[in-house]
Amino acid sequence: FFPQIYKNQKTRSVSDLSALMLLNFFICSLAWVIYGGLTGSTYVLLTNVACLCACGFLLGQKMYFQK
Repeated sequence: FFPQIYKNQKTRSVSDLSALMLLNFFICSLAWVIYGGLTGSTYVLLTNVACLCACGFLLGQKMYFQK
């Protein structure tokens, strides 16, 4: 995710990203965050919080840079 975020910022282009795929990954990461929180699994929680933030940032870029 992080190289893609950098590329998007540099080129101001998000035409190669699928909003549906990003939304799907965001929802799945959110589900894993909830699962990690409910089970008390720190590693599952932290990993998916990082993925959730990165995916949320990509979704924001998609909405901001899309023409």
